[in-house]
Amino acid sequence: MSSPFHILVVDDQPSIRLMLESGLSLSGFRVSCARNGTEAVMAASSKKFDAVISDIYMPDGDGLALLSALKHLDPPPLVGMLTHYPLEAYRKRCLALGADYFWDKSKDLAAIPAAFRELARRPGRS
Repeated sequence: MSSPFHILVVDDQPSIRLMLESGLSLSGFRVSCARNGTEAVMAASSKKFDAVISDIYMPDGDGLALLSALKHLDPPPLVGMLTHYPLEAYRKRCLALGADYFWDKSKDLAAIPAAFRELARRPGRS
């Protein structure tokens, strides 16, 4: 990975943000964090992120609205959605709105850095 991806982690739970930030940073990614959708929109409007990892539900707003807004950027970042409620209906809704990934917070957090490492190794990505 010659130039690390810049990943924005958006979650209202400090423990989730810290876990993802630590794992992604140790894997060589540049990581920024936001506590809610409002902070995420402000960050995304001022910086280019290669990827965004967002909780579906946050106190100040809907991660699905954030997903939709991110996918309208030019170019849009990769977006992975996180949830404690990995229901099929949520997965389908996220994928229909353009999510590139859908993760269950209770079992998939450790796999997220590996998913981005694999993506970074693909030709044409850096």
